[in-house]
Amino acid sequence: MNCLRNADDKRFKRRNPPEESVLLAVSPAPGLEGYDARSATTYKDYPRDTMNDQLDIESLSNVFFQKVNPVFDILDQSVFNKRLQDAWSLVDSDSSYVVVVCGVAALGSLFSAGHPQESALVDHARIHLEQSSTAELPSVDHLAGWLLRVLFLRCTAAPYTSWLAICTTMHVAQATRLFRESKWPPELFQATFEEQDTCRRQLWTAIILASWISFEYGLTGPCVPDPKPRIPTTGSANFQQLIQIYQCSRLLEPEAAKDSNDLDATIQIVIDFVPLHNELALDRSFLLLCLLRRLRILNNSLPDSRANEILEAARTGLHACRVLALENQPWWHVASLPFQYLCSLLAIDTRNSLLRVGGALETINLVAAKFPSREMRRTTQLSRILVDAFRRRKEEDSSVLTSGLAKIDQPSQDSDISAPYDNNLSLDTSLLHPNFDWESFDWDGLLGSFQENF
Repeated sequence: MNCLRNADDKRFKRRNPPEESVLLAVSPAPGLEGYDARSATTYKDYPRDTMNDQLDIESLSNVFFQKVNPVFDILDQSVFNKRLQDAWSLVDSDSSYVVVVCGVAALGSLFSAGHPQESALVDHARIHLEQSSTAELPSVDHLAGWLLRVLFLRCTAAPYTSWLAICTTMHVAQATRLFRESKWPPELFQATFEEQDTCRRQLWTAIILASWISFEYGLTGPCVPDPKPRIPTTGSANFQQLIQIYQCSRLLEPEAAKDSNDLDATIQIVIDFVPLHNELALDRSFLLLCLLRRLRILNNSLPDSRANEILEAARTGLHACRVLALENQPWWHVASLPFQYLCSLLAIDTRNSLLRVGGALETINLVAAKFPSREMRRTTQLSRILVDAFRRRKEEDSSVLTSGLAKIDQPSQDSDISAPYDNNLSLDTSLLHPNFDWESFDWDGLLGSFQENF
């Protein structure tokens, strides 16, 4: 799902595999509904002098530091502005910081109205990064450049593209010896503590994105050497919250213990978590939905009240989706969260969950209106198909039940029952608790008790 630009643009000619298996039941060859909010771009070569407008770069970098960097805190703005002067004047040279400048400007373009040379910036950074991949020893700047490329691709491109990019990023981090501080390159040993912590934040952002991108697409993530690097002590509060969300998400990893009690305890931690940024609110809500699905697999008798509590906590992400969409911020979960939330509501299938279906559809429609790509239109259509199919199933169930009850209104003539069925008999509630509520009755629990006593 994608797109800030015209939906007829050639950049929207992609198809992706699904993020959730629920799509497989709808279409034999579905697209990746709800993967991101932009389309991949078809890059081509541009003359480098067309990009040599420093005022544009400064403007785009300001957007980056206002909208993107506050979440990951991977660059220091004062250091960037200082190095920008030299790096951009050496655009035709081998300056390693050019990849950082181009990556920052491309993300600034993505999160704004868009710059005419956005694709040139991305392609120029890619060429330099691919050259660095064959270098004898990549630099820390190359790690930052690869990380910026991963962020751009995760917002715009097919999943395999971002997965390959994050795998390369992790290998670059290992090549620069960043996982073992005792073997850091000399320039890092001589750097200030703040600069060293900036490098640690870059490294941890790469670890987090590698885990999440691999998990979302069901692929094996790159290996992270043990022991893991030290968690940085400086940086924004947003980044510290990002670390906390990641630590909770590790319970979903394949090698993690499959215990419903541990999952439920982690869910409560995430429910009590108060995000400081709307993008973190998306991550929190998406994680809650993942934990809920895993918990339902491990615990078939999950109480409806607990499921509704989790869904209510995840609903805050819909508000964040709407805010970010209106602010032209195409974070990947802006597209994916509303669709996954809708699927979860239909799967839970309680009155409280069904009451929230309208809000999920409204959010999907808003995101599709803001980012009118072909994929977003497919997601909107698929959402309506799922809801309509669910509603028809409910209506058919009601019809079947009515048909079944109608048979006892007309007993068979050869029946041995002498007394006719009284359709007007009232329910004798003398055996029920005075506060008994049929609407909240646990039918699954009743069935479970029958199975235990069988």
